[in-house]
Amino acid sequence: GDDVLPLQVTLASARRATARLRLACEAKLDTLGQLHHQLRQRLEEAAAAAAAGGVGGTASAAAGPSGTAGGAWPSSSSLAVPMTPSAPTVASARACGGASGGAGGTACAAEVEARLRCELHQAREDAAEMRAKAAEAAQALDQREEEQARGAKELEATRHALKVMEVEVRELRLLGKYFAGRSKPPTAQDLDTAALAEELRGRCCRLSEEIEALRAERDLLRAERGRSERLAAAAAL
Repeated sequence: GDDVLPLQVTLASARRATARLRLACEAKLDTLGQLHHQLRQRLEEAAAAAAAGGVGGTASAAAGPSGTAGGAWPSSSSLAVPMTPSAPTVASARACGGASGGAGGTACAAEVEARLRCELHQAREDAAEMRAKAAEAAQALDQREEEQARGAKELEATRHALKVMEVEVRELRLLGKYFAGRSKPPTAQDLDTAALAEELRGRCCRLSEEIEALRAERDLLRAERGRSERLAAAAAL
């Protein structure tokens, strides 16, 4: 009915929100994995360069593979994923882009990873809340549908009982009208014949009423015609 439609709309909205939150969680997991992999790769390259070249190698590693100062880390565009992280996470990633290898890079990577894990945890909590709301709306809709089905069954049972009562009343009328005073109970054929006779009697009564209405209309038309004829005769004189 009218109450079920809002529940269906709420349920569909909750399902769409849950799907969006699921996509957000997957995107943040991809972001976390890619960032973690690139930071670890960068740290391994810096450590290998420091071990191979000593102090000079460490300075070369700090300059980066392209020879630029500051050992630029991958920019935010290289870490692009289907779902953009939040502004603090992007700022942390850019800060890591200017950090050098070693303890500073490790701390920066840990900070970005912690932020991403926090956002992922929040997204999972939001998804769980939306799933709970969707389940609650679905349960309320199921209960309402069960109530409607139960009401429909009760209405059908009431209609059937009413039809049975009408048949019984009609049979009692036939018994009192056509079979009163008989010691032998009437058969089913006798009841059918009496029902047919009652139906024909009703039709005859309706036809008689229609005949009376037609006669009254005929008399009225005759009176109107006689009046018109008298007026025409008076005008001719």
